[in-house]
Amino acid sequence: TYPSFEGFFGQNTDFLYYSKHVRLAYSPFLAKCVQSLETWDKFFTNLFLGGTIKDALSLLKLDECTRQYVYVRSPILKLGDDSYRHRDDGEHYITYPFFPFLFYLFAKNTSPPRTWSSSLFNKLCDDDNAKDTAVAARDWT
Repeated sequence: TYPSFEGFFGQNTDFLYYSKHVRLAYSPFLAKCVQSLETWDKFFTNLFLGGTIKDALSLLKLDECTRQYVYVRSPILKLGDDSYRHRDDGEHYITYPFFPFLFYLFAKNTSPPRTWSSSLFNKLCDDDNAKDTAVAARDWT
């Protein structure tokens, strides 16, 4: 696994379409670390639409008490007979099991560090011919 914000937030659609047996639990992360829809909107905009990683992370509650909630792989396995059990260690594998807040990939030559998406958005905003399109995309989200 590698620490990617894009991968962490993008993996859920792959599991919904191709691996329906895999259970991911984003709710504890959203409730304990993000805490509100307003914070989510600001966080997402900072992380992917022109802001910096540091600014985005500063919006979240990421401390010793909430660290346990950054993992999204459910420790519970639902069996075919509708019973449940704890997963074996080998069953815990997914590509992006945790929110990468301590170390992460970022776009090359960005200072302060930005995600690849945020860097691309920022470059579009700097281009007079593309700025309106970039701003329209941000406003649409």
